[in-house]
Amino acid sequence: MRTRNRLTIYALPLVTAAVLAAGCNSENSAQQTPQQPQSNPVSVTAAPVDYTSISRGITVTGVVKPREDAMLAAQIMARVVAINVHQGDRVTPGEILVTLDSNDMIAARVQAAAGLAAAKVGVRSATVAATMTSAMSTAKLAEARAQEAQASAAYQTAKARLALVLAGPRRQEKAQASENVAQARAALALAKSNDARMADLFSEGAISAQQYDQVHTQYAVATAQFQSAVQALSMAQEGSRSEDITAARTAVNQARAAVAQAQAGLAQAKAGLLQAAVSRQAVQSAAAQAMQASAALQSANINQAYTVIKAPFSGSITQRLADPGSMASPGVPLLEVQGNELRLEAVVPQAQVALVKLGQVLPVSLDALPGQSFMGKVTEIAPQGDPSSHTFVVKITLPNNASIRSGMYGRTTLQQGSDKRLLVPTAAITDVQGMHAVFVLTGNNQSVVMRLVSLGSQVGKDTIILSGLQPGDRIITQGAQSLHDGSAVTLNG
Repeated sequence: MRTRNRLTIYALPLVTAAVLAAGCNSENSAQQTPQQPQSNPVSVTAAPVDYTSISRGITVTGVVKPREDAMLAAQIMARVVAINVHQGDRVTPGEILVTLDSNDMIAARVQAAAGLAAAKVGVRSATVAATMTSAMSTAKLAEARAQEAQASAAYQTAKARLALVLAGPRRQEKAQASENVAQARAALALAKSNDARMADLFSEGAISAQQYDQVHTQYAVATAQFQSAVQALSMAQEGSRSEDITAARTAVNQARAAVAQAQAGLAQAKAGLLQAAVSRQAVQSAAAQAMQASAALQSANINQAYTVIKAPFSGSITQRLADPGSMASPGVPLLEVQGNELRLEAVVPQAQVALVKLGQVLPVSLDALPGQSFMGKVTEIAPQGDPSSHTFVVKITLPNNASIRSGMYGRTTLQQGSDKRLLVPTAAITDVQGMHAVFVLTGNNQSVVMRLVSLGSQVGKDTIILSGLQPGDRIITQGAQSLHDGSAVTLNG
């Protein structure tokens, strides 16, 4: 519900002509109050009356509210174990206010920690397996490629050998074979002659047995070389045999099978690379599970932290809405905390909002603390007003005072200028038959006359005089209660 502003504007009230005439005419005053005989002069104190500047302003009202106000609620559902504060207690930031049952949260945290440890082990195992699989796959692929290359080379060699066997010896090869036979026959004849000669020398004892053995061995070698050359010449002249062709074709088939086998091994080795890729994906999957387990642990830690509710700022407990043993639910308030810094949130009409500036110091009075005035500082002016009431909220920070409490009704005055007014002490004004009067010294300062006056508003210990006095009049400020019109007086001091 919006509080309606109460505006107080100092203004000159209307005064009736009869009262003005009565206030200005001392003789009429004397006729209204017959002169009474007085034997002894009354000792009084007098002071002159003059104009005084009086501030003119508009009074706006508001309610004292805290700068910070929080309703503290649980973020999890749990049983309330302890509430460490009561209504009215003052708290400091970080102070533990409410403790909730944490057994379930601790168990969840332990479980999450175990899950994280297992996930980390899974990551390490998957990493090792992936590394081994990758290394083995790479080695097998290199080996398979080498075997495939070797088999292909052997196949090409077998094909070339088959082609050579099918083609048979060439003319040049036959000529070479005949020449080799001739050379071997000549070498054999020479070796045979040397052997016969050395045999005679050996029988005569001219050479040693070792020397003879060497020559005889050369003769045997020459005989074998001659036979080999003759056989090669015979083969060259006869051409390829059917056995050689069959063997060459068998070798080609075997080499082709070896190539096929090597290619199959190469394909299998390449498939092993796919297995290595699967292993790497397994590592990524294990890492994702580890991240999920880490998040679960973090969530469990947070939930366990939610079992302790702390004071968010310095202030006082204004409401306690739960007791130990009750069940706390998310969003349901348990405590209300209001900050120590209080502000008067005054409602200012839009026509006067220009009178307020940030940082401006204003006097604040509170209805609950009569006779006291506080100086507040404007710390916030609402950027947008209420379109229905055409008002703006101005927040005035109040001093730290234990007497000031949230919810108090207060007011402050916005200065609009000043006026010159006649001020007299309120104690100098007396009531005469329901009318207000003051006593003024006569010219010889030995007697007084009574003047009826019209009163304005009160300013502190003084009152504004609207009519009945003139600047320079000397009025009785002390002792007026014992006077009447025409009383003899003596001045103190």
